[in-house]
Amino acid sequence: SRCTMEAVWQACDVFWEFDPTHTGQIARVDYVSRVCEAPNVMRLRFLRRARLENRFRDSAQPVSLGEFLRLLWPNAKDDEFKLMRRWSELRECRTFIAQENFRGSDIELNQAWNLLDPEKNGRISA
Repeated sequence: SRCTMEAVWQACDVFWEFDPTHTGQIARVDYVSRVCEAPNVMRLRFLRRARLENRFRDSAQPVSLGEFLRLLWPNAKDDEFKLMRRWSELRECRTFIAQENFRGSDIELNQAWNLLDPEKNGRISA
């Protein structure tokens, strides 16, 4: 169940290809409409490993990022999963800040801070 931060970040990138507005979930209709779009090796590898198609056959309910990570690393222990979730938060913040239209406005910086401080305790932990 060992995984690296880089692997989790790649998994997040694939997840967000199906959830471009970062709602936190992939709906079956979004999966079906996007699965054939210009496939790349990374996307194919993670989709095959997560068996996302089978998951949507079993249930029409949306897949959250947490569930997606669990599908990819089913043997991960709770503390490993917690670390994966933190890595995904860091990746989301990095992705948000790296957007072409990011200008560093007060609102944008507040959004970035909220991604780094999900517990709302005024501290950032890596």
